[in-house]
Amino acid sequence: MKNTLFFCNTYYQLIVTIQMKLTIKNEEQVTVVLTDESRNAEVIFERLRQTQLFHKVFFLQTKDAKTKVDAKFKLRAIKNGLFGCLPEGMDPKAKYDELIGFNMDLPTHYLFAALVKNNPALVCNAMEEGLLSYGVEDPGSGLLTLLYRLRRCFGKKNLREETGGFYCFNPAVYQGSKTALSVPKISRENARLREILETLFLQDASVDPYKQRYIYLPCIYDIEGGEPIGELELAKKIAAQVGAENLLVKVHPRDDAKKYENAGLTVDRNSAVPWEVLCIHEDFSRHVFITTLSGSVLNVSAFLANAPESYYAYPLCDLEKNPLAQKFRGVIDGYVLKNSELALDNIRILRNIEQLADKGEI
Repeated sequence: MKNTLFFCNTYYQLIVTIQMKLTIKNEEQVTVVLTDESRNAEVIFERLRQTQLFHKVFFLQTKDAKTKVDAKFKLRAIKNGLFGCLPEGMDPKAKYDELIGFNMDLPTHYLFAALVKNNPALVCNAMEEGLLSYGVEDPGSGLLTLLYRLRRCFGKKNLREETGGFYCFNPAVYQGSKTALSVPKISRENARLREILETLFLQDASVDPYKQRYIYLPCIYDIEGGEPIGELELAKKIAAQVGAENLLVKVHPRDDAKKYENAGLTVDRNSAVPWEVLCIHEDFSRHVFITTLSGSVLNVSAFLANAPESYYAYPLCDLEKNPLAQKFRGVIDGYVLKNSELALDNIRILRNIEQLADKGEI
């Protein structure tokens, strides 16, 4: 049986890993390494083991090691990158046939260095982390450049040079340097997937029925990237158009929910649950998503079969003095307006608030 190992830094990567295990990797023996890069990761790790979906699951602490990048850190990084370093409890003699990850960061290189010693024929592939990752080619770092030179001197392979494929939900859209490898889109009818995600993320959540038809997902551009673009003001305009009782605001984790509540708007209490998980768990087919520039709306529309009606409302905001918002507007336009291969027919650009009809509650 083929042995495959996934390296996951984020919950989106974990969702992709679970979907692959349930579909194209269902006949393989799959191991997962989950790092502490995401909030509450250690709890999710323990729950992941409980699902018994994977052959083995390991937890790797990576955040603390990056807090002080001094000479000691760099020496340790070179040592681990040359000779390998495994998560606690992993068999140093274990042989894997395929390594899959997204970030290709230092900890992934440490793992690769250990695994390729046991299997010089190890196959390395990347996986997507949403549509915005399709065109991302990691520039690397000075430390990795040095590590690669040293490994070549010792006749050793390098991870990025060995990574040949890119697992993704929309292979026709991928235009990077790797070979696109298709992953089946996620269906809400997959009871096993929903059961696993509920076990991982919804044990402590109180997911009340989403009665409001309109769900607004503001981003961070009122507090980051430049001058505020007016996301709060947009929320007020939407409420005035469709009725405040028909609008729910899912506040970004780094934003202040109070300012929306003080404006008389209802805020979603499940902000700690990944939005992608909620969209798989809940039936949003009769809802309408509205956002300024959220990548989550784009991602859900790209991986979920029968995605809900959605609007990008950035034309109703002032992006002129926010370079970060302008950058993502270009990315969104490229996918929504110019990419016929993707065919995101459920997404429209909101150019006038009157495009939103008052359809009432669900």
